[in-house]
Amino acid sequence: MLGDRAVPAGAATGSDAAQRLRPDPQAGIRRSGRTGVDRRRYFYIFGIMKKEEALAALAALAQESRLDVFRLLVRAGSDGLAVGEIAEALELPSPTLSFHLKELTSAGLLRFERVGRSRIYRPDFAAMQRLVGFLSEHCCEGVERPGPVRARRREGERA
Repeated sequence: MLGDRAVPAGAATGSDAAQRLRPDPQAGIRRSGRTGVDRRRYFYIFGIMKKEEALAALAALAQESRLDVFRLLVRAGSDGLAVGEIAEALELPSPTLSFHLKELTSAGLLRFERVGRSRIYRPDFAAMQRLVGFLSEHCCEGVERPGPVRARRREGERA
């Protein structure tokens, strides 16, 4: 087992592949198997959610089945659920569920780990809190409104 250390791209195989998705607070910005910076990792470290990440998370949740999957996993808590349990609870075919889990994981809302031959999916509560924080960041501060808007007079109208 590799613990919580970052894993170089291509070095992990089999059950170690899930380790690449786990955040390592001491590793700094980690590169994933893809090219470029792993943005989910970057914002995990700094606790910031930018508009692009919020849009990705909201877009992932904007589909009925994905919203159902996410809400089920939130109810399950940090213990998470195996893919088979999710499929059974929501009566979704495996290929469909696999696609939805991939989308939610790509949006940074879910994490998974391999346990034997199963994948256990869990909600990323920190990401969920950052999303809610982003949405409510300036809640109830008021809005600066422009002065009164006067109706334009049409040509030829009297005052």
